Amino acid sequence: MRIGELAQRSGLSIDTVRFYEKQGLLGAAHVRRSENGYRLYTTHALERLVMIRQAQGAGFTLHEICALLALWDRDALPDTQIVAHLEEKRQQIAARIAELQQMEHYLAEKIRQYLGVAVP
Repeated sequence: MRIGELAQRSGLSIDTVRFYEKQGLLGAAHVRRSENGYRLYTTHALERLVMIRQAQGAGFTLHEICALLALWDRDALPDTQIVAHLEEKRQQIAARIAELQQMEHYLAEKIRQYLGVAVP
């Protein structure tokens, strides 16, 4: 598939796809050139982009994703290490949620104080 279709199907912009390719997230296994010079992306490229987008949505940084994909591509990432990375990120997200809940409670109390009413 060409870049426009890949971008549309992955939910990313064409510029983002190009950026990820320049960063090495999409390599020779994911893209080839047609006879007329167009880049043609494989279904593996689509799967990879969807995975990258989901990982970012889960809180992984692009740097973390790059490191994990590099290990993944070399088959150097055992399941136990994958689980350890995921668990670490889950704990970071849980801590962030707790911080946000504390901030929400603080703000609700301030609103209550200023308005003199209970805030749910």
